[in-house]
Formats: sequence, C-alpha cells, structure tokens
Amino acid sequence: MSESSHGRENDDDSPHYSPFYCSNPSDQSDEEPLCWKIRKIERPDQLSALTDPLVLLILSYLRMKEVRRTAILSKRWRLLWTSAHNLVFRCTGKSHYSVTAFITSVDDTLLLSKPSKLNKFSVEFHYDKKLVKCVNKWMIFVHNKYVEELELYLMTRGSDNFYNLPRILYSNACFREMSLCNCNLVPKEGINWPSLKVLVIRYTELNSLIIDALCSGCPSLESLKFSMCYGVNLFKINSESVKKLVISGYWQQVHDELDDDDDTELIIDARNVTSLEIEGCFHKKVVVLQNVSALVHAKLDFYRKTDNYESDQSDFKIDEDMLRDLLELLGDVEKLSIGSWCLQV
Repeated sequence: MSESSHGRENDDDSPHYSPFYCSNPSDQSDEEPLCWKIRKIERPDQLSALTDPLVLLILSYLRMKEVRRTAILSKRWRLLWTSAHNLVFRCTGKSHYSVTAFITSVDDTLLLSKPSKLNKFSVEFHYDKKLVKCVNKWMIFVHNKYVEELELYLMTRGSDNFYNLPRILYSNACFREMSLCNCNLVPKEGINWPSLKVLVIRYTELNSLIIDALCSGCPSLESLKFSMCYGVNLFKINSESVKKLVISGYWQQVHDELDDDDDTELIIDARNVTSLEIEGCFHKKVVVLQNVSALVHAKLDFYRKTDNYESDQSDFKIDEDMLRDLLELLGDVEKLSIGSWCLQV
C-alpha cells in the first residue's frame, strides 16, 4: 500500500549542510580550504513539528490519492494517512482498467483504515451493476465505522444500472449529511435516520411512499434537495423540521417524451418550509405551489422547454398563467429572487 518506494524518504533527524563564504583566512584550519568552510547547520524541521491532529486536519481536505502520497515524506508519515478521518475517493476514468485499479485502491485503503469512527466517506466513479458487491462491501464499512457524512456519486449509463441502497443503511443514527446520485431508495421497512440534517438526492426515481418515508424517518432533517429526480408529480413535504427545500429540475425519461400528457402539473406542497428554491429545467411540467404560507425566502430560477411562442401562443399562455399563479402565492415572502426565463415570461 505504501508508496514510499516511489520516492526517497527524508529522515527527520538527517543533518543539513550548507557552504558559506569565509572572509577571514585566520578562521580557517589547516585541514580546510582557504576560503570555504562547511558548517553543519541544524535547521528546524517544520513539517515534523506539526502535531498529529493538525496533520490529520490538513489531510481531511485532500482526496485519498493525495493523502496516500504523504507516505513518502518521512518515516513518521509512512502510515499516518491510515488515521485519516475523511476518506474521499474519485475516479474519472471509464475504462475497465481504470475502474478495476480504483476499486483495488479503495479496498486496500479501507483495509488499513485505523479510526473506529469516520467523519466522511465519499466515492465517485463510473458504476455498473456488476460492481454491486464491491459497493455493498463499502457500505458495510460505512455502517461499521459510524460514518457521519456519506456521499455516493455513482455515474451510470441508464437507470437500469442504478445502485440499490442496501438494507443495512436504512437504519443509522450516525448519519448527519447524505448525498446520493443514481441510487435507488427501496425502504421496505422504513427509514430511520434520526440525526440526519442535510439530504441531497440526484437522478433518482421517486414516489409518494419514498417521500413520506424520508419525512417521517428523519426528524432532525433541516435541508432537503431533489435534483433531476423523476417518477412523481407531487413533492409533499409534511416534515416539521425541514426548513429549506430545493427542487432542481425534473429528469425527462425517454419514454415520457412519447406521452400525450406533456403539460402535467408538478405540485410542491411544503407547509413548514421557510426557504424554497426552484431551479433548472422542468421540460413541460407546470410547477404548482400549495401550502407555502410559511415561506420567508423564495427563488424562481427554472424554465420549461416550450415551442416557439410565435408559432404556438398556447405555450405562452400556459407559462404566463403558471408564473402569475406562483407570484400571487409568493406575494408575502420577505425575499423573492427571479431568474431570467421567468422574467421573460
């Protein structure tokens, strides 16, 4: 695992030598050259003077690829990285070789990880359903290490390759922040994340049962974001704790493009939310708000994919009516932000 073989180690107690010019010949000994003297200078090693907690804090801002490279700095640092409390893995390569090497690296790192509890575990790579056993093994590690912040950004080709979040993760009292991308939620026995405060879900098929399970199973949840999700026409957030809600776009599926009912409503019902942001592309979904009297801040920075208004005035009428209804409901908010498309309408 150690990459010390790729670089020369600098021993902490190795002496440093520096030549200096001597202007007084009388100071020279018979054994030394006339004008030069080599003096042994003890210089403080600033790197080794850092305490372990400070070093680990610095390492927490780096990805594991860079963290592991610190093993070549000195004997003291050789295994220091194994005590890191933040494990962040990234792989942008798509080839079989790149993904295989990445998985091996992650497995080796988890095997050497020393802390009994981790602050963060983050993975981003090109995922295929054939790798489900590998990711399941990582999720067992997440559960056993009491991870507080979990990020799963799994890049896939099509919804058929989405990763099903395993049962072991649906009941966890340690999660405080969670971000899931291309992950299916299948909470057959409900959700129990009592400490979770921030949740982001991207590119996921939703239904009313999943949204209800999230609202009821996360009593401490404060911030909730759905980004490019699909499969549901009603975001009913009946949680008492959620104060910030972000709906960022709606993912148009290929088979949806053939549907006749393109202008279906997308209802957002958020009775306790004080900050609401609607952004991104909603294709031909008509955004409708319900029970938003608690709002203090609202942001409308979204757009619909419509035909040319000059050739089809009906599209303009739909957009105009939608924006008028939204603005009427948001008339009492303290701060209202409006994006360019909404302003044009």
